Amino acid sequence: MRLTTDPAVARAAARRATPATLRELVSAMFEREAASRSRNPAAYVEADHAFHLALARAARGPLAIAAHRMTVPLLGPMARATAARDTDDLHLSMLHRSLVDAVERGREHRAARAARLIAWHETRPP
Repeated sequence: MRLTTDPAVARAAARRATPATLRELVSAMFEREAASRSRNPAAYVEADHAFHLALARAARGPLAIAAHRMTVPLLGPMARATAARDTDDLHLSMLHRSLVDAVERGREHRAARAARLIAWHETRPP
């Protein structure tokens, strides 16, 4: 499901983000990176969810925000199972930075591609 929805949300964020939603997204990215370096799986999962919620807010679509909020409880068990693998994963952090950069620059295709790679990486079986 995320392989379809995340790229669409990222594309919309690149098109619609405001300065305020971009600041929130950048802040969430740094918080996610800090949680990743802490190697605390619970903090990492929470920060990663906050990042993806900030991306949905940047897309400025109520449906994107609602979809994110609905899927978090469904994906929670998988996120917790993969957190140990994904915590402190430099490649995954760089993909999130690429996504933020694409959104900041309004590069819809690059944002969608980064989001697709992130979704693939984060939803692989543990």
